[in-house]
Amino acid sequence: MAQIALLRLKKLGDIVLTTSLLQHLQKNLPYDDILFVTREEYKDLEKIFPKKIQFEYLKAPYKTNSIINLSSRLAKRKIDIMLDLQENPTSILISMLSRPRKKYIYKKEGLKRHFHIGSLSKLDTSHTIKKYYHAAERAWLIPRDSILIPPLLVPDFPAEKLLPSGSNLVILAGSGRYTKRWLPEYYVKLTNMLKQINKSVVFVGGNPDKELLLYIKSLGTSGIFMHPLPLYKIAQGINEADIVLGGDSGLTHIAWAFKKQIVFLAGGTHMCLGFFPFGNKVTILEEDLPCRPCSLHGLSRCPQKHFNCMKSLTPERVFTTLLALWPPV
Repeated sequence: MAQIALLRLKKLGDIVLTTSLLQHLQKNLPYDDILFVTREEYKDLEKIFPKKIQFEYLKAPYKTNSIINLSSRLAKRKIDIMLDLQENPTSILISMLSRPRKKYIYKKEGLKRHFHIGSLSKLDTSHTIKKYYHAAERAWLIPRDSILIPPLLVPDFPAEKLLPSGSNLVILAGSGRYTKRWLPEYYVKLTNMLKQINKSVVFVGGNPDKELLLYIKSLGTSGIFMHPLPLYKIAQGINEADIVLGGDSGLTHIAWAFKKQIVFLAGGTHMCLGFFPFGNKVTILEEDLPCRPCSLHGLSRCPQKHFNCMKSLTPERVFTTLLALWPPV
């Protein structure tokens, strides 16, 4: 029985995407031990990850001592194959110090993705999930050209509901960078339109989203605001929704992994970069502009100073899309 380790330290969305590969690994290697290595800030994910996965954590403050301690624990496990799905200096150091028999690094296609920034050329790079597959294929852990499947999280929550009764729509307004967020004032108009037809809205978020959600609420936005919540509780709220409205964020990827109906607001990033969700439950709203994508992971301001990528996704357009997807009463 082999010891196989997957190393992905951050970010939330990218960690969720690894569960697509985990499904293939568990199918093809049912008797092998699979270990997932990540930062301890994502410990709540252990409760909803595919079952029978073991975990090791890089502990805060994520400095040299933490890296050495984690590497020492991994070395004691005598890992046979390590897949470095992060490819940064920290992950490379951990994979070296933990002394696996073999290690494989996924290829980010960084130069190819950077070529798309602010370019009229939008030839797709491989989806991030497919890049994860390539690392496992080179290690002969899964067959070549394995079918691309969405990520999968396993709902394992208390029977007691988190969301108020009748709450069909969960809004995930937060995102790490400004150019990936919908305009706060648009939420006012959207929620008022939904309120007029008796549709319930819940905003959920964690500590990073607190300031933004307080501001959105202060504008007079209708709806229930539940924040700051720990990651596990946010996931529970997402799982209880019928529809999720969100942008390019880790929380939206959690909704995708729960097979939720998603309306995805695409701003300064672009599907050509290989991060977006796909499938028949995903509706992507976007505007085809020559300046998209303006960055790989979002920026603190619009480089063109017009922010038309998000401004063009009007509340009326989002409202119409939501109504078409709303489950019948």
